[in-house]
Amino acid sequence: MNENKKGQEQFLWDFFEMNPVAIIRLDMQCHIVDANRIARLLFSGVDATTAQHPLLSNLETMTNALFSGNMAVFKREVSYNNNIYEQTVFRTTADYLYSYIEDITERKQFEKKLADMSRLDVLTGLPNRIALLDAMTYGFSRASRHQSSLALLYMDIDQFKKINDSLGHDVGDLLIQEVAKRLKATKRKGDLVARMGGDEFVIFLEQINQPYNAAIIARSIIHSLKAPIFIHQHELFISCSIGIAIYSGRKEKITIDALIQHADMAMYKAKKLGRDQYQFYTDELNFKAQRYIVVENKLHHTLININELFLHYQLIYDAQTQVPVGMEVLLRWRNPELGDIVPEEIIPVAESSGLMFDLGKWVIKTAFQEYKQLIEHNQNTQPALTLAINFSAQQFLNPIIYDTLKLLIDTYQIPPKNLIIEITESALMINIEKTKKILDKIVALGIKVAIDDFGTGYSSFIYLQQLPIHILKIDKNFIRNIFSQTSSNSIVKTAIMLAKQLKLEIIAEGVETKEQYEWLKKEGCDIIQGFYFSKPATMEDVVAKICR
Repeated sequence: MNENKKGQEQFLWDFFEMNPVAIIRLDMQCHIVDANRIARLLFSGVDATTAQHPLLSNLETMTNALFSGNMAVFKREVSYNNNIYEQTVFRTTADYLYSYIEDITERKQFEKKLADMSRLDVLTGLPNRIALLDAMTYGFSRASRHQSSLALLYMDIDQFKKINDSLGHDVGDLLIQEVAKRLKATKRKGDLVARMGGDEFVIFLEQINQPYNAAIIARSIIHSLKAPIFIHQHELFISCSIGIAIYSGRKEKITIDALIQHADMAMYKAKKLGRDQYQFYTDELNFKAQRYIVVENKLHHTLININELFLHYQLIYDAQTQVPVGMEVLLRWRNPELGDIVPEEIIPVAESSGLMFDLGKWVIKTAFQEYKQLIEHNQNTQPALTLAINFSAQQFLNPIIYDTLKLLIDTYQIPPKNLIIEITESALMINIEKTKKILDKIVALGIKVAIDDFGTGYSSFIYLQQLPIHILKIDKNFIRNIFSQTSSNSIVKTAIMLAKQLKLEIIAEGVETKEQYEWLKKEGCDIIQGFYFSKPATMEDVVAKICR
């Protein structure tokens, strides 16, 4: 038993070794046990097995809560060799802590610069152009490093010159100040609102998952300026035009000045099209943003009249016997005007519009109703197939998700042991303490937990021991490229080996060819899902296939 545990820890540590973030392992007395390659390069002496180190100052007192079980993670800032580091400590086993140490010196320097009054606009108190360029430099660096996206919104007030000329510069200045207040009230935490000069503002957005996230913020800004503005005896009604440019750290090579220019050009496009609107720099992104609005409106109506929504089920097979062992629930939406709308488009719209919980509840309820058909037809013939349901981050972290799930299980008399909930790596890491509490309650019912799209998230090795997880699902993009990309091939092999070491089930999704299936079977993959064995179908078709 001890040897197996040591083997698991050694395998995980090997997995950590090439991580781009510095990691150290600590014992219960907060002595350094081991460190990965980056940590050894950055911090001299950190690989000494028992030596104390400046990074450990006051750490033992602060980690008592981790060992007592009162918290799962804590963060602090540490100064070392004239740099500032953010130290994140996780408890992963009864005997060890793992500490992530990331250099945040650049971020701290930027925050200090931003506080400098010379970098602020005198009239509004907002960051000025110089501060904006510094923020964008830092943001571009982060986007490239993390392969994320960011957006720039370039905005000006429609017909501002007329107001200035007719009512005077004093009124114009007060109007600019009021617009600045409304922009600050509209922005998200972490976004930057800057004044470029005159009536022009820029809103710099980091962490943009999809272009329509920028469109949502643009719509909020336009809406916020609709309310009348009272200045002296004047009641003013204004509008604005916004141009949006997107930078993707995954694929684009573009300068900061070019991105600003693109957003400026898009803003003038919005003015030419009638003002009081936003436009993207590219026609393709404009189309996507407009479709988002249409889909959102249709989804509101569809949840009232649910005839357009239905479910399909994709069978999942044992890799060795080729016998079906379960199925995954797949949401479908067929709109008379828009045609078939895929879940990849439905879920983000549902989350951003506040409809995700109601939509998710409908999926669970309908899946349970239809799953009863299979249970009734399958009695005393073979083991019941498991039912896997995807949970979005917003749905899973809802305070009443456990009570809702428990009520539906009791209502439809579904055996919890037959159920699997699937959640992505990124969703798990949003709030790991809250996630653990919810998962512990759900697992206590007898439900299994699967990590969907495994290999695409960040720090997956941490939660594999910390959270009650039973199944890993390898992302289909890795499966698609196992013969064409060495990296995908290696990731799939590593995931299978990791699952075996941790005694977890491993599922390969997106298997479409015999060659992929044979290779996965040879490598020791437990379960196969994909078009090679079964395409998604209605429950009626699944029942017919299973029971014939």
